[in-house]
Amino acid sequence: MTGAGHLRTLAEVFPAGSRLGDPSLAVGRENELVDIVRTLQTPGLCPIILGPKGVGKTTLAWLAELAAKGSADVLDAVDAARYGQGDEEYYETFWVSCGQVVPADGPGLLGAIAEQLRRRHKQMVTSRLVAVEQSVNMTVGLTPKVEVSRKYGTPADTGEQPPSIEEEILELATELVAEGSPLLFVIDDLDMIADTQAFSAFLRMVSGISPTDLRFMLTGTAVWLGEVLADHWQLGRFVILIELGRMPDTDLLRMLDRGAVRLRELGLDVEFEPDLLPSLVTISAGFPSTAAQLARDSIRAAERMGQTLVTRRHLDTALRDLISLLQPAASMRRHA
Repeated sequence: MTGAGHLRTLAEVFPAGSRLGDPSLAVGRENELVDIVRTLQTPGLCPIILGPKGVGKTTLAWLAELAAKGSADVLDAVDAARYGQGDEEYYETFWVSCGQVVPADGPGLLGAIAEQLRRRHKQMVTSRLVAVEQSVNMTVGLTPKVEVSRKYGTPADTGEQPPSIEEEILELATELVAEGSPLLFVIDDLDMIADTQAFSAFLRMVSGISPTDLRFMLTGTAVWLGEVLADHWQLGRFVILIELGRMPDTDLLRMLDRGAVRLRELGLDVEFEPDLLPSLVTISAGFPSTAAQLARDSIRAAERMGQTLVTRRHLDTALRDLISLLQPAASMRRHA
């Protein structure tokens, strides 16, 4: 395995600050996942996952997204009920990371949602034109030749008032659902949006006029709903809070054990000293992101010393490196 491939494997098995690369590595959070699945089975409801940073909100949202798309592995793992009997009952999903939304406000978030729908709508229209042209060519005995020339730009000025961004989202969603499955948007890190007034108003509207076709699942680093959603008292009827706290030590240990086994399955010659993983669990204090980062950095510390057995010495090195990274950030916050 190359150096880049090796680092990528470590990051996928023990991700820190990001979601897992393989759903089979996920452990714990079964009750919360079932709650989200059931919420999405109820028309008009919107689950929102809240909790401190580093407890696995993004990974949980990703697993719920896979379940919504019909992943049998995820659904079977938690013995969750199926959405329906056919593929048409599952969702087509979209993912919006709020850290990449510009501007980072409600209108900017709605713009990001609309842009994803525009791209998907363009793909749908293009596929339809391709299918028609191929059918015509084959009917008259010509070699299929596809030349899609339709342009997607600003429509000509007709003097009419252009639709609002909310109207455009609903119109695009309606056309896409008519051609396929209902739509689910995962809005990750909602706490990074400065003003959610416009988005909150849109959620209220969607819950009333499109309770099954256009759905949302939200995550945010927060303790209560008002920290991430404006007018939260008006959303209580349909926004379902999924609170995520620290992960139990037993689940953290299962996560690390499963990751260690996967590394060996992938050909990495790595072993952990007896009792090292329980020590790592204790240090991580219920935060899977911290546990994953320390496990990964301990392995790299051992590799730098030319060793395959990861020991307490390597864990101590990883801890010192982590503290060194956190100190400048803490200093900046104190002087802000």
